[in-house]
Amino acid sequence: MSEPSEKFSQAAHCPASLGLRLLAAGLDFFGLVIMCSALAATLLFKQHPDALAWMMQLVEQGPDALSQLQPDALDQLSEELREDILALFTKVSLLSLGVMLGYFTLCEWLWKGRTLGKAFVRLRAVRHGTGQPLLFGQALLRNLIKVFSFFFIQTLPSPLGFLGLADPLAVFFSAERLSLHDRLGRTIVIDETRCIPSEEPSNDAS
Repeated sequence: MSEPSEKFSQAAHCPASLGLRLLAAGLDFFGLVIMCSALAATLLFKQHPDALAWMMQLVEQGPDALSQLQPDALDQLSEELREDILALFTKVSLLSLGVMLGYFTLCEWLWKGRTLGKAFVRLRAVRHGTGQPLLFGQALLRNLIKVFSFFFIQTLPSPLGFLGLADPLAVFFSAERLSLHDRLGRTIVIDETRCIPSEEPSNDAS
């Protein structure tokens, strides 16, 4: 007996709106940024308790102390601590890249095109043309482009920043609202509330 394999054969007719895609991405990235920031703070304060004491002192002094904090505030810390903060920033950036890539890729591959953000607003990524669940290679490729674009955009107004903008801006030049990572990965993000899934038997027999 075969198991049904969910697909959306009319995927091209129900692409997700730009607003819902932005909301889903915002929810996903917000959660990931909070998690990575908490990890960075934990690693720093564990290695340098004096950094935590310095920050707590600023908080105790109230909003006035925080508002008067100068851009060169790190100069108030020891040279060793400054070097460790910069080294930690590099490590956490690389770690964040890996965490984000792993999260988006595995979720979309194992959870039939969904992430937590997509599931919340009833969106999912599927194969363009067939509406079937993503292959691992498709999920990896589309999210490599998406995550690197996210990091590149943070370097604006550098050339890399403008290169990163090419990914989301491609949506405005597509009737199916395909971003650059959708085009290269041969995927499309659909609105589940407007698409009716069809069930087809898979080739695996039990």
